Amino acid sequence: MRTTLLAVPFAAIALTLGACGGSDNSSSKGSKYPSLVEDNFLNACKLSSNGKEDACKCALKKLEDTLSYDDFKKADADIRAGGKASGDTAKKISDAISSCA
Repeated sequence: MRTTLLAVPFAAIALTLGACGGSDNSSSKGSKYPSLVEDNFLNACKLSSNGKEDACKCALKKLEDTLSYDDFKKADADIRAGGKASGDTAKKISDAISSCA
């Protein structure tokens, strides 16, 4: 239960920091999100998780496997506007992060 409680705030931080930073639309080989978004997500995740790089990479892979980039961007915009990700999107984010914790 504690992992789930920590996953949602962590996801909000990672998403908010993950999508910011420019308009690099190129993806690294084998990825679904632009490389700049991946880099920002991983950096934010490592900071908020005390350096758990493997868990961050796992969470990013699970997000890319289950959450379209458009849904990722929408969740980011919703969070930046002071709201929350939609129910289905929030569940996908929470599941991805908690399964890698």
